[in-house]
Amino acid sequence: MILLLIPLVILVAATVQGTIGFGFAIVSLSILSYFLDFREASVIVALSVMASLVSAIWAYWGELKLTTLMICLGGTLLGLPFGLYVFNVVDEIWLIRGTGVLIFLLSAEGLWSMRVPLETQHDLRTSWHWTVIAGVVSGLLTGAVGMGGPPVAAYAARQSWSPREIKVFLLAFTFLSASLRAGGLAAEGWITFSVLAYALLAIPFALLGIFLGLRVSHNIDARLFRGLTMGALLLLSLGMIFRTSAHEPTIEQETATTVEHVDFLTDRH
Repeated sequence: MILLLIPLVILVAATVQGTIGFGFAIVSLSILSYFLDFREASVIVALSVMASLVSAIWAYWGELKLTTLMICLGGTLLGLPFGLYVFNVVDEIWLIRGTGVLIFLLSAEGLWSMRVPLETQHDLRTSWHWTVIAGVVSGLLTGAVGMGGPPVAAYAARQSWSPREIKVFLLAFTFLSASLRAGGLAAEGWITFSVLAYALLAIPFALLGIFLGLRVSHNIDARLFRGLTMGALLLLSLGMIFRTSAHEPTIEQETATTVEHVDFLTDRH
């Protein structure tokens, strides 16, 4: 079941990412946390997203605000170590609940902000100080729960940029922050062979999802798609918040159970 579930979830999450510029970790973790150990699911998400973003960034490279991106990434470097510390020491059920609260608040804010038509919003360009702050908050969330995109998405949405400039900024930032997090997770010993194998399995589906999302964004009302996505995430987050346990099997346990079952059937014959 896991072999089918992970690629399917990654495909859906990458499609959302390609369509609206963020949401990969939010969508994938809100679903995978019901079936996998939360920390292992978080590592799989961090690894599988990176390769898929390269092609998308390349397509919009000429419109990337590189200087602003580097300033924001500098803030992320400041916040990431503390976030990784939280990831390592906080009990899994509280990580899940905390992530659920974060998804709920971000989804609710996303739906609330849709009340104002895009053309009536004012230019809210901010100084480099706010760029750094957005990066620091994103670094904290990236390290702790792998969801550093929304603070930067909120920052980017308030700039006087075109939709394509916003999208490539978010895609590039997601790629770089995910790369930093993957390095931190590797240093902490979280990237095991089995987790890496599942991440490699998911990468082709992430590539396909990003491609579909970029195509869909040209043919579907992005406002409607975002509203439906945020509404679904709002419901999923409630289940995460009110979870009573976090006893999903790790990948090693899942694999061992499958092998034992196969051995049992073989012995019977």
